[in-house]
Formats: sequence, structure tokens, C-alpha cells
Amino acid sequence: SARHQGADLAAAIAQTGKMPTFVPQGQAEGYARQWISEYAAGRKVVTLALGRLETCWLEFLAALDRSVYCPVLLCELGQVLSNMALLPAGVTSCPVASANLEIAAALVQESYLNLSAGSELAALSAYNVLARSLIFQPRNSTADDPDFVDFGVARGSPHPFATRFQRMVWGVETSSEILQAFDDMVAVIEEGTVRVAGQSAPI
Repeated sequence: SARHQGADLAAAIAQTGKMPTFVPQGQAEGYARQWISEYAAGRKVVTLALGRLETCWLEFLAALDRSVYCPVLLCELGQVLSNMALLPAGVTSCPVASANLEIAAALVQESYLNLSAGSELAALSAYNVLARSLIFQPRNSTADDPDFVDFGVARGSPHPFATRFQRMVWGVETSSEILQAFDDMVAVIEEGTVRVAGQSAPI
């Protein structure tokens, strides 16, 4: 379960002082890059791992500029068809990633930005320093929740091992708030792209 995984992670951090990482290897990375090249057609891939397709997320997706961004739903294989029927036009999925955890991790790593809310798949970006992510926590989350106790994250605090391209977003539950958090992170990513001048720049 997620709680047991969190407890195991907390124990590993306490022992080593470092965040365990889940970084995909060669073949998975190659598949993800090829898939992005074929389906995104030069646009910036934004993955979404959502526990529920709430109205705020549907509104956010409807407002997302499809000429710039390619939104990709990331969920368990059994949820793909039922969820896709509810999504606005232009949102796609990668069925192979939904069935293969390592390919899902590679897709997360190679994407421009990953958004998650109420999904255990958030771990794929949280445990990979190469991934860029926003992990949304609802207003009713508390420091007493098992996940926060296990990970040592107090309400309103950042993830202790997050990079500048990884943020926990607290108390955001409207499409306008999601869009603002998205725009803020895009600004950080674009600033980082200019700084590296073509070295390991976000896709």
C-alpha cells in the first residue's frame, strides 16, 4: 500500500540521509522519447496523474493551449478508456505507459512538466531528480495524514528533497489556481532553459 511504501521510504532516508531514486533505464527512455516525438509533434508534453477527474481539472485542460502543450493522461490501464471519454478533445494517453511502470517513469522524466493530484503515480516524479513536477494537495490535507507523517512533510511545506523544478502545491482546488501554479512553474522551467543554453534543456 501507499502507506507501507511511505514508511519504507522514510526508513531508507533515515538510514542514508538521501532520497531513493527511481530513474528509468535505456530501452524505456528510448521508447518514451520516440512516443513523444510521434505524438507531441513538437509540442511540450504535460502528463497528468489524477486520482479523480474533478471539474477543476477538466476546466484546466480545456484552457490549456493545445498549440503549445500536449496533455497526456497517465493512469492505470483499466482507467484509461473510462477517463478518456470524459476529457476535452486533444488530450491523449500512452497505453503502454499505463501498463508498464518503467515506461511510465521514462515518460514522466522526458515530459516538459508533470501534474498530479490524488494519485500514487506522483511518486514517479517525486523520486526522480530529472523530472519536473507539481504535486497538488487538497485543502483538507493535514499533517496527520499517513503520507505526510511517513514522508516527514508538514502541511504547507515543500518536499525535503525537491529540486527547483519540483513543487508541492497546497490548498489549490480551482482551475484558475491550477493554471496559476502551472504558469509559475513554466516560468521557472523557461528561465532554467535559458541558463543552460541548450544543455539538458526541458523537452
